[in-house]
Amino acid sequence: MNRILLVLLSLVIFNTSCGVASKSTNTANPTNKPQSDIRVVSNDDLIKNCQKIGAVSATSGWGGLTLQSAGRADVRRIMFNKTEGLDGNVLRINNISSGMFGAKGDGIAYYCKRELFNKIPVDEGNN
Repeated sequence: MNRILLVLLSLVIFNTSCGVASKSTNTANPTNKPQSDIRVVSNDDLIKNCQKIGAVSATSGWGGLTLQSAGRADVRRIMFNKTEGLDGNVLRINNISSGMFGAKGDGIAYYCKRELFNKIPVDEGNN
């Protein structure tokens, strides 16, 4: 029994953040320079004229009764970084969930031209 608990504790502690990002060609941002600011949206109307770049997902080992919010924040940070890595500037988060053994999330990275990007409120998707 102690071995099982030790193994489970080790998995939780040493579980590093990982995820999958699938990339498509971003012809809307030909410079391929990462965007320094990422906006999060929940309203699809705000991104209807933006280019879908690819899916992003993430997992975090943070969880448990008191660390679920840390796990969700970690997943959100990882998805921001992946969106930026795909040369995106907008992230549509589909789902972030957390539990006793960590958190996971998935979303879609978009590239919006600057005039469209500027119309997206900074805190639109932070609900």
